[in-house]
Amino acid sequence: MNPQIVSVSGFKFTMWDDCMSFPDLLVRLERDSSIDLKYRDEIGIEHEWLNLGHAESELLQHEIDHLDGILAIDHAIDASSIIYRREYEKNREYFDRLVDYNIKPTV
Repeated sequence: MNPQIVSVSGFKFTMWDDCMSFPDLLVRLERDSSIDLKYRDEIGIEHEWLNLGHAESELLQHEIDHLDGILAIDHAIDASSIIYRREYEKNREYFDRLVDYNIKPTV
């Protein structure tokens, strides 16, 4: 409960993010490459996850943004960084070269 990012690596990476809030879009954005996170479990005991890698860091930053009312489109690098999924799928190699890190789209 109540996850908080308490430290970031200072290094960023770019990626295409997808989200069930807008399943037909992908958003090119920057995320911190590693984070430290603290949270409380169901009985209130505080825990930490330290030095999380790209995949975990990206996912948790995305989900914590949702808790804070922020969507991936709010992090778009620029106007050309919001694309239709079908455009990405037709030109995947081109779009993948525009980012540092690629994940498999979830929808």
